[in-house]
Amino acid sequence: MPQTNNPDLFATSPAHGMSERPNPYDSWSERLIAGELLSQVSAYKYRTLWNAWCDWLRLRALDWYAVDGPLIEEFLQGAAPGQGVGRRKAINAERMSSYTRQRYWRLLRGVYAAAAREGTVPYNPVLDIAEEARPSISNGDRRSQVLDPHVFAKLRDPRIMEALIPAKTAADWWHPRDRAILAVLVDTGITASELLALRGIHVVRAEQQFSMAHEVPASLAIKVMESSDGVERTLIISPTATPALVEWLHLRHLLLVEHAAHKGAMVQRNEFIKEIDSQGPLFVARRARAKASELPPMGAPALYYCVSQALKKLRQKTTVGSGTLDINIPHLAKGPAIIRNTVIHHWLNTLGPEETVIRAGLKKVESLRFPS
Repeated sequence: MPQTNNPDLFATSPAHGMSERPNPYDSWSERLIAGELLSQVSAYKYRTLWNAWCDWLRLRALDWYAVDGPLIEEFLQGAAPGQGVGRRKAINAERMSSYTRQRYWRLLRGVYAAAAREGTVPYNPVLDIAEEARPSISNGDRRSQVLDPHVFAKLRDPRIMEALIPAKTAADWWHPRDRAILAVLVDTGITASELLALRGIHVVRAEQQFSMAHEVPASLAIKVMESSDGVERTLIISPTATPALVEWLHLRHLLLVEHAAHKGAMVQRNEFIKEIDSQGPLFVARRARAKASELPPMGAPALYYCVSQALKKLRQKTTVGSGTLDINIPHLAKGPAIIRNTVIHHWLNTLGPEETVIRAGLKKVESLRFPS
């Protein structure tokens, strides 16, 4: 979720009578941010959850400080509040997922503990919930957040991916783009927002930018810039994944040349190619064939569709071909996050936590929360 400087977006929706006592979320989040235990972006996301909890109480004419364990348990066992228009439809509209319950549980436990320390409430009501009724992540939900090993192995095989996502015509550049996207995700474990933020200048060889107009590099690296998702780092693209990215870079350059043809003088064309090759998005949207002044970047929905369709095809192929998938898992994640989870899980098993933290762009080992 993007950061914003608009203070109105951070204003908590007041429940009935809430103005009588200070908002406990502010002191809780500010203390964690000061201790570098919570990022500004995470604080924004958790505030959304706190607002949803307060709105749920408001519908019952209740104040945030006038709750008890049974009421919190009722909330956690119900549907996730605040399922707005811009969000994907819940898997089960009548009940939160175990991951959502965990997030609310941690938030409410932390905020009410802070309020109890400050004397705003007499005690932490979340602790009234019996141990056996406290949220936990089910084994099925944990497994749904990491790819089946057979699917992951096929996702890393460029021959399988080329057969699964072939270019249908000579003018079809978006399927090679999708293969390059998947190759980068599987090879580097970067987040969706980090991938969408990549520009041409972030693809390097020996710490130098290159242009597809002049050379075809034998090895590549991706420079991931500092963001809310992680720290700045340079990630080497493996020899296995390099051909897919090189193919896409070549096609991207042809798109640049095609756009430059509308610029008039040769000098203008060359300047356009040089500028957009460097500063334009690495992965462009399919509408790039339109005569726009710049190449349009992909959006998060298009990236999700690209990944979900590839995983759907791979799972179908694996189920039919080997019969090794556990089809009893009720829901399998489909977006880029499951690839990152799986890559991190793979690194932990093969490289250890210290190297995994570096490659994943995390600030500390404690940030490694992954499905077991």
